[in-house]
Amino acid sequence: MMRPLVASLLALWLLFATAARGSEESDLLTVRGAVELHHGINAETANNPSDARARYAAALSLFTQAVEINPADVYARFYKGITEGRLEQWDAAVLDFRRVIDMNAEFTQARLELGIALVKSGHADEAIGWLTQAQPDADLEAAASFYLGLAQLRRMELPAARQSFERAAQVDPDFAMVCRYYLGLVELEAGNRETAAERFASVASEARPDSAIRLEAREFLIGLPHGRWQTQRRFQLWAGAGLAYDSNVQLKPTSDQAGSGFGKQSDGLAVISAGGNYIVWQTQQVQLSTGYDFFQSLHFDLTEFDIQEHRATIQAAGSAGMVSGGVEGAFDYYLRDTNSFLAEGEAFPWLSVAEGVWGSTDVFYRLRRRDFKEAVLRDALDSLDHTIGLTQFLPLAAAGRYVVAGYRYDLLTPADGAEKVFLYHANQGWGGIGWLWPLAIATELDFAYRLKDYDSASGGRVDDEYRLIFTAYKPVAAYTSVGLAYFGTFNRSNQEVFQYDRHIVSLSVQVRY
Repeated sequence: MMRPLVASLLALWLLFATAARGSEESDLLTVRGAVELHHGINAETANNPSDARARYAAALSLFTQAVEINPADVYARFYKGITEGRLEQWDAAVLDFRRVIDMNAEFTQARLELGIALVKSGHADEAIGWLTQAQPDADLEAAASFYLGLAQLRRMELPAARQSFERAAQVDPDFAMVCRYYLGLVELEAGNRETAAERFASVASEARPDSAIRLEAREFLIGLPHGRWQTQRRFQLWAGAGLAYDSNVQLKPTSDQAGSGFGKQSDGLAVISAGGNYIVWQTQQVQLSTGYDFFQSLHFDLTEFDIQEHRATIQAAGSAGMVSGGVEGAFDYYLRDTNSFLAEGEAFPWLSVAEGVWGSTDVFYRLRRRDFKEAVLRDALDSLDHTIGLTQFLPLAAAGRYVVAGYRYDLLTPADGAEKVFLYHANQGWGGIGWLWPLAIATELDFAYRLKDYDSASGGRVDDEYRLIFTAYKPVAAYTSVGLAYFGTFNRSNQEVFQYDRHIVSLSVQVRY
């Protein structure tokens, strides 16, 4: 998608050939700047960002010199603003486009570019007026309608945004693909998740394999059933409720002899959850947010194992090109059967590298401190947990389908003089496959193997743990989805008392706004 900039560059050459404006030195600098800008656009189109940025920097220097020599040169200042936009210097571009309009109120394209710069710099309210003024111009209608849709989407004016994107796509087919993507975001914000999935699936299947918009559409398709999507709102809210069956609540050993005296193991339970997230501060590249989650399990019979969790988080995240990263801090407080049970604090820095058609690679480190409230558990289980890990995500050819694999290493060390019997170091490898089916049904199947080597105080205990997880989600109404999940754990140990199997099946309804 390209705004009508190249045509304007050609028009600039004609203007220089037919009219004299300002000093010859300023004119020459503007022409040289136009050449560099044109080369930069070509380099960007050819997916050569480093060359493009160098060309834009050279063009900006030339346009700046031209404006200093002749401040009344409308075109030098206009293309200075264009180049600042290419370099994402949006505040500077806004100032230049305002000055251009002050000097020439009939310069309609300057109104369009000012509107675009205001959208990009986070001033959607003011941008709407300028873009609306540029929209009647037939040559600018598509671009003005598209960016007007962006401004309206950021203001959560969803019907108006939908109309603007549809108008842009109808006027200029070059805008059709990107408008379809943003129409998916509109439907997502409106709670029409099935329609949103259709929009994203269309983009993911038709866009160029190496295009950023195709990768972003695929990410939405993957995350949509689980509620992992971006939002224009500063806040998100969610809640859920469900029923589950647990075959082994107390982790009874599979051996009859070792498991004697454990009593009832299987039980049904109800679960409820709720939470929210609020963006405290954000720019184009950086975001600071805070959140809270609540969870409660209610067993039918084994009520002494009811768990209540309160979790508070704060996260700082940012991105620069293909690299993004951040750090999250969290504090969890658990109650068991209404009694204080466990407090946890953790720090979680992470880094992600986008790799185009090859997906993305994530690396992370987690430091977690556990503080149990019951004396017998505190003496045995209080610990510091160090975890490092690597995850590779690889999208498949079809939209909404992917494979993922990872590795993690855990090291538990004692805290506050706790015993070492239950402390260990562990290596875990895992892999999974996600599949988007018709009717926006998304499934994921994961398998993990974990080798846990316990401290010598355990008497040489070694466990082989196998985990199997299956999840399926289906949107059923605005903001609402249903989920089915299975969690299987199969622990094999050289100490009979720690050998057990566990199966959990759950059915839930989730609402996310």
